[in-house]
Amino acid sequence: MNKAVSVEQPIVLSLKEKAALTRQLSALLDAGLPVAKALHVLLRQPLKPKLKAELERTLAELEEGVSLSQAFRRWDNFMVSLLKAAEKAGLLSDMLNRLARFYEERFRLQSKVITTLTYPLIIFLISLLIFIAMVTLILPQFGDVYQRLGGELPAYTRFWMNISHLLRSPLGWGIGLLLLMSGWGLYYQQSQVLPILEKALVPIPALGPVIVRFSATRFARTLGTLLRCGVSLTQSLEIARVPLFPTDWIQAQVSDGIPLNQTLEAHPKLFPEMLTAMVAVGEETGELDSLLLKAADYYDQELEGLLTRLTSLIEPVIIVLLGGLIGSVVIGMYLPMFQLFNQIQ
Repeated sequence: MNKAVSVEQPIVLSLKEKAALTRQLSALLDAGLPVAKALHVLLRQPLKPKLKAELERTLAELEEGVSLSQAFRRWDNFMVSLLKAAEKAGLLSDMLNRLARFYEERFRLQSKVITTLTYPLIIFLISLLIFIAMVTLILPQFGDVYQRLGGELPAYTRFWMNISHLLRSPLGWGIGLLLLMSGWGLYYQQSQVLPILEKALVPIPALGPVIVRFSATRFARTLGTLLRCGVSLTQSLEIARVPLFPTDWIQAQVSDGIPLNQTLEAHPKLFPEMLTAMVAVGEETGELDSLLLKAADYYDQELEGLLTRLTSLIEPVIIVLLGGLIGSVVIGMYLPMFQLFNQIQ
């Protein structure tokens, strides 16, 4: 008889860690090792302390007689559902292969988005640092020189000098520190912040299609993988949650007997037309899992093109905006010089 297990909060692991772990575990099971022995082998690998502690806990529960899906209950709902299906079908190694492929695809998509947006972010940060350095370090030196020459600073230059004094004052340092702490806090609370940010950015023409396609890819791939592994549609919808999509409403509609494609059609701005059409054909032919996975592959490729176009739009916008700010400071620095030349003449 299996030991009773209480419901606990899932651990937070990156997609890369999940992909590596499931791929290694699948390879060990393919080699003929039982699960407990495979976990012993994994524990001899160099692992992060958090991951090693969780593997030790999982192994201890397996040795106490807890079922595999219960022992892995803290990893994530997706893994638990597939492991339950594997226990029923007796295809643990095959299911772990599917898990590894799923996490690898998710990690590849995530890496693609991060890589595409990294360069514009670096340009923004460097330009912002140059702007702050000019306002707080260089501009005050020019102001001191002009004051020693006895000239009166133009109103435009005085405006930038006031900005410089504010940034260098205790109040400015306090505001900067508060912004840094807020950014740090938002980073650690990104699971709560990102859904709100995604919904806020959807109406923006350049960003909206990227966010919608990214969400559609995640939704279609997760739902298709779960259905292919034998998980019911209502349970799959419960697990395949995407913050942008009204998953609770969709699950309720499907539970009431309404076809999935009709529920998706009710939100044409969120669910792309092709995804709805693929779902309709899949429900008609009984190949919903296959068509969802094909739709995920299609939107994955489409997302790559959208990200490339988004990057080509973001870079010039950042350069123009921050270049304009830096140019404004430069004008404020040299405007008194022209005024002094006029006074000399």
